[in-house]
Amino acid sequence: MENQGTVIQLSLWESLFSPNLNLVPFVVGISMGYILNVICFMPLGFLVPLISRIYEKAGKCFLFGFGVSLGIEISQMFTPYRATDIDDLVANVLGVMAGWLILRLLMKNRMIRRLAGKEQDCNRGWYLPVITTGIAFLATFIS
Repeated sequence: MENQGTVIQLSLWESLFSPNLNLVPFVVGISMGYILNVICFMPLGFLVPLISRIYEKAGKCFLFGFGVSLGIEISQMFTPYRATDIDDLVANVLGVMAGWLILRLLMKNRMIRRLAGKEQDCNRGWYLPVITTGIAFLATFIS
């Protein structure tokens, strides 16, 4: 009887943790999926510095984007039929930084600076982007 319980746990664990890793970058080259990952993460790099002054610096925004993307890629090891891919991590971080750069270029416009200034007067600190991203991340597992 004890062996049957162990077999059930192992089969449950095997279906729960199914890593499909690709740690070699650009094996396939730059595909449409790569470009779409860059585009998908651009709003994160654009909006996070507007929400909190902490992420106005490129390094902080980079670390936030890297952390979010790394969390997504690690979670895919626990999701059947998903692959953890270094290309996705690179594309996501590249998208965050492209969004940050676009925001920097747009901040030269007076109207955008004024809108950003009003939002930053009520600076909510570093935790608001983290909490928002965490809730969105958890919602994918609940639904």
